[in-house]
Amino acid sequence: MRIAAFSILLCLVLVFATAIPLKSTAGIAPEDEAPLLDIPLLSPTAFPVSTPVSEWAEGEMPHLYQTDAAWSTEPYGGGTVAANACGPTAMTMLYVYFTGSDLMDPGSMAAWADANNYAPTGATEWSYMTEGAAAFGFYAEMVDPTRSIVEGALQDGNPVVCVVGPGDFTNLGHYIILKSIDDRAMVDVYDPNSPENSARKWPLVRVLNQTEVAWVYSG
Repeated sequence: MRIAAFSILLCLVLVFATAIPLKSTAGIAPEDEAPLLDIPLLSPTAFPVSTPVSEWAEGEMPHLYQTDAAWSTEPYGGGTVAANACGPTAMTMLYVYFTGSDLMDPGSMAAWADANNYAPTGATEWSYMTEGAAAFGFYAEMVDPTRSIVEGALQDGNPVVCVVGPGDFTNLGHYIILKSIDDRAMVDVYDPNSPENSARKWPLVRVLNQTEVAWVYSG
């Protein structure tokens, strides 16, 4: 009887002991894991998001970025759209704005410019900004980038393309679009290479101080 009772008691102890969960030793220590989870936030320029094609409409300027994965690796000017095609990307934004068409994106616009020899040295020729517009059904006029001319064009609702030199937007040369102006002389910038620059307003005078030449666009 004593042996039987001891056996039953031993079984109960073993059952109770196995029912208690043991602390797992799998994985890594919390102090080692924390640095791995401390990942910095990505800059918006890491994965630029252009305005979806479904939202392109006449009279609405889309945000299009030459570094968008949809066309960034396509060839242009001896390089790629991402590296060289700020001009064709700006032209595509204007094309959508004036026509509402979705037949051309920055990749196909760059291919058209290449086929017509507008980037023989890798940089987009200034002539493309007028002749390209004419080819796609709207009008461009090269103007002196003075405050009165650019401000007047924007107040009349006409977008302006500026070629800017080293400064806030580029280290070399770069095409950007000025879309509108408010009563503080702050302008909306559509920078084909920077969502960050495109997400804020800029003082018109600051932009013009970096501008070499400009074009005014109309339908």
